[in-house]
Amino acid sequence: MSSEGGRGDRIYGVVVGVVTNNQDPDQLGRVKVKFPWLSDTDESHWARIATPMGGAGRGFFFIPDVKDEVLVVFEQGMKDRPYILGALWNAVDKAPGKVADDKNVLRYIKSKVGNVIEFDDTESASKITIRDQKDKTKIEIDTKNSTVTIKCGADVKIETDGKISFENPKGDVSINCNNMTIEAAGDFKVKASGGAAVEASTGLALKCSAGVALNDPALVVK
Repeated sequence: MSSEGGRGDRIYGVVVGVVTNNQDPDQLGRVKVKFPWLSDTDESHWARIATPMGGAGRGFFFIPDVKDEVLVVFEQGMKDRPYILGALWNAVDKAPGKVADDKNVLRYIKSKVGNVIEFDDTESASKITIRDQKDKTKIEIDTKNSTVTIKCGADVKIETDGKISFENPKGDVSINCNNMTIEAAGDFKVKASGGAAVEASTGLALKCSAGVALNDPALVVK
């Protein structure tokens, strides 16, 4: 897109453009656009993208896709200094959500494959949800009831080089499953400040390669 000419050749105000290239050779997060109202072939210079926050190696990284409609402004009207102010929805590229029942309570960040971060400000049921495109795996934070629910369609893996702790000093911990296996590479210790009970509906087997010690003067075996 030529930048030759005087002030009369400048473009002031904001204009609509369509992204044609997002492969910035300098990796500066820039895009090129064309202006259908001006030319079907001419491409702009590399345009920097305005973001809510940005700095050295930090900030919002949301690069428009090719064919996305964007709002463009030119520094002092100069054609060789375009900036992208934001993206635009239209009749073809529609918004990912809608305002229902005159209540504007939903906020989304949705990727092009359908992964979503959703903020629901419904007064009686506010929550924050992170979910995948198939809605089979999600994390839901219920801000009204202060609960967290994790749902997964397959395996869940927790891995760390440090320590994993579960602390619930005021409540109970329950595990409900089909079969359970607990394996420790080193020692395994179970301690209860109150009573302890082990119950099996069928058989119960205790196996030890070394000795077994029972230390209780009130031990009763029936």
